[in-house]
Amino acid sequence: MGGVIIILGIMSALSAQLYADPRCSIYLVSASSKKSPLSREHILRVIEAVRKTFPVVKNDPTVLDPIWKRFNEASGVESTGLCFAATNAVYHLLGGKAAGLTPMNATYYDPELARLAPETQGRASHWWIRDADGAYIDPTADQYTVFGETPPYEIGVGRGFNTRVDQPTQAGQKIIDLAQQLLR
Repeated sequence: MGGVIIILGIMSALSAQLYADPRCSIYLVSASSKKSPLSREHILRVIEAVRKTFPVVKNDPTVLDPIWKRFNEASGVESTGLCFAATNAVYHLLGGKAAGLTPMNATYYDPELARLAPETQGRASHWWIRDADGAYIDPTADQYTVFGETPPYEIGVGRGFNTRVDQPTQAGQKIIDLAQQLLR
C-alpha cells in the first residue's frame, strides 16, 4: 500500500496529531473509538480492497467521468476523481448508516480546475465518511495530501448519495463487486 494516505480520526484544523506507520505510508489521525463498532484493521482492509480496484474502474466512464479521468491521468494519483464512488463503496462495505456512518461532502471553487476544464466552472467537490465518533474515513485523501494540501474537511456537510440509504450507487456497486472478490 505504498503511497497511500488514509486519514482516520477526529480531524481539526488546529489540532490533528499525525502518526506515521513506517511500514506502509499510511497516516492516521489519532482518535479514541467509543461509539463506532468498526475496528481500525477492518476499515483499513476494506479501504485497501477498494483502492486496488482503481486501476480497473478509472477506465469506466460510469465510475469516473471523462473530465476527472483527464485529471486522474495528469496527476499521477490513482484516487483523483474517484472520491464519490470510492466513498460510496467503503460506506456500504463498512455497514453504512447501521454502522453509524455519515457520508460527508465539501463543494468548493478550484481555480486550477476552472483553468483546465472551463466546463466545470471550477466547481469541485470531495467525499469522505464520518463515523459515530466523528472520525473521518477518507479512501482518497491522498489526491490532496500528495501535493501537500489538506482535504476540505472543515467545510464538509453530511449528505446522502442520492440513492436509498441501503443502496449503493451504480459506480459504488461496481467497486463493491470488485472489492468483495479481494475481501474473500
